[in-house]
Amino acid sequence: MSHTAQVEAFLQRIAALPNGPGVSLHEALRPSIEYEAYLRRLFATDRNNTQLDDPYVGLVDVFAATSDIRVTRARVIRDDHDFSAKYVMPLSEDRRRKEGSPAMTGSLDDFERNWAIFTEGSLSQLIDWSNVVAAGGSVLACLSPLPADAQASKRNLRKYYHSQAFPTSDIDLFLWGLTPKQVGFNLWLRRSCAR
Repeated sequence: MSHTAQVEAFLQRIAALPNGPGVSLHEALRPSIEYEAYLRRLFATDRNNTQLDDPYVGLVDVFAATSDIRVTRARVIRDDHDFSAKYVMPLSEDRRRKEGSPAMTGSLDDFERNWAIFTEGSLSQLIDWSNVVAAGGSVLACLSPLPADAQASKRNLRKYYHSQAFPTSDIDLFLWGLTPKQVGFNLWLRRSCAR
């Protein structure tokens, strides 16, 4: 996946931010949020627009990008009012990631290992993901940095995912670009091949 000019501009804006806690991401994110809104309008009103021909338009390959986008940029909380006024779901100090700490797993290999353990290998027979998108909390769980004790072994990681951090999470899969008949056939074919 190659990055578009808009994605490259976003990556440059993030890389240009000063280091240290309390740096606002608002201005660096604003053009990208506006561009996403523009793409959504195109998708809703002009699906044949050539700007939508690239299925990856606006997406960032986070593992190919510089590490600037994979580190935590901590917010500064000045007082109790600041704590409750600015955050939808405020986290206690011990749950907040520290400035400069990893904001996500470091590599695609780490994500794939986490995904295999989180899903208990239930999707390992799904070879062709061409028309399947995994989204939601399961993907976020596998992308998130892990506490040290969860990294000690597969058993610890399994316990962390299923008993501690995400005990009620499910796996959201979305099928796209297929007719209902094709979906039925594909599901039948995949079940048959897995036997």
